[in-house]
Amino acid sequence: MPPQDLKVQEEALQTLLKKIDADVDKFTRLLEKLHGKHEELSDVVTDAGLSPVPIHFTAGKSEDVLREVESHILELNKLKNLIEMRLKRIFQEEDLLEHLHEHYGNNVSFTRNQKGLIELQVDDADAKNTFTQLQESKKKLDVLREQIHDLAGDE
Repeated sequence: MPPQDLKVQEEALQTLLKKIDADVDKFTRLLEKLHGKHEELSDVVTDAGLSPVPIHFTAGKSEDVLREVESHILELNKLKNLIEMRLKRIFQEEDLLEHLHEHYGNNVSFTRNQKGLIELQVDDADAKNTFTQLQESKKKLDVLREQIHDLAGDE
């Protein structure tokens, strides 16, 4: 995987993270506002000499907007944590790729397997030389097999 691909992923995740942070901030402010109203209403009930009563903010199909906002913030934070973990992994992969390039040149890269794990790909002179020798040896082996077959056929 080229370093550019990692940078593209990093930038996309950073953009998503900013959007999520903005939503978390927005809904946290809205939640604080609703909690403030909840406390005011609760104080009014208590000041009237009544026992505390359940207070639900309703809107549209929601029977408890306060709880839904709390749940939404929780889901946003879960997604934020997931993105942060992915970013951390990308940073580690970028560091690894940089280290590999420093020590082994640009002949080393990595790809992702089906499980999403990285696999190193090395394309260097040693590998090419070994492959060439292997191909030659396989040809020689085929010739030897033919010779043995021919010799066995004479008997």
